[in-house]
Amino acid sequence: MLRTVSYLMLFRVALTSMLLLAVVSVAVTSGRTDNLGGAFSRFVFELFAIIYGASLIYALVFKRISDPIRFAYAQILVDLVVITLLVHGTGGGQSPFQFLYLVDIVAVALLPAASRRDDHRHQPARS
Repeated sequence: MLRTVSYLMLFRVALTSMLLLAVVSVAVTSGRTDNLGGAFSRFVFELFAIIYGASLIYALVFKRISDPIRFAYAQILVDLVVITLLVHGTGGGQSPFQFLYLVDIVAVALLPAASRRDDHRHQPARS
């Protein structure tokens, strides 16, 4: 289970980095680099910074957790809050970031399956 949670943490950082790169790339290729300093861009970059900061905190406390499933659900809850802010701030129903909800749904779906596999491995053999 700890491996699944660590993979989710790594995936979060990788996805955030790719989204950050995509936002900057779109601004540069469209010739609108002046928009990167605007209020909207600052809002988006602050959300990315929150995800990076939260991921750093998660990594620091990761070895000390006693219940990895609760820890993962807490991370996913923070992700949902940040995704909701990002989607709302970038157009609501028209936001290009709506797909991030699907990423969280998949993450939640992976957790119970990983938990069941781990529980099954630790069960004593039946005779």
